[in-house]
Amino acid sequence: MTALDGSQPRNFAAVASVATLCYEGTVVSKTSGANTVEIMTDETDTAVFGILDQGFVDDEGNARTTASGDKVAVFQLGTGAIVNVRSALSQTYTIGLAVYTSATDGCVDDSDPGSAMLIGHYAGEGKTTSATAGDLIPVCLDMPPGATAV
Repeated sequence: MTALDGSQPRNFAAVASVATLCYEGTVVSKTSGANTVEIMTDETDTAVFGILDQGFVDDEGNARTTASGDKVAVFQLGTGAIVNVRSALSQTYTIGLAVYTSATDGCVDDSDPGSAMLIGHYAGEGKTTSATAGDLIPVCLDMPPGATAV
């Protein structure tokens, strides 16, 4: 996922979970006690760190095969970068809507069930995602890691 506003990603080492299953726009978090990132699997995780860059997929859009420790490009939360992020299934996004972490691994939701982290605001013209998780939506990463409310 290339930033839609010209921001540049930062490179961090991946743990095995990122190396085995990752696509553009996947929400990742910092691993505890290490300078590595992993796919976010818990919407209540306060260590949300960034979003994987499109360089982590092959030319067909499939997850690129890597090994644990390989560098992956992420966009840090709170930078204001506008990037594509993977959405959970059947979500409805409107201009400026707050976007939250999801119970669907590596994805975001259009609402907060009460325990999710706020990562930013929807930056598109409005979209309802398909019945399959993974549709990409533009999000402005204007909230700091760990934010829960606007």
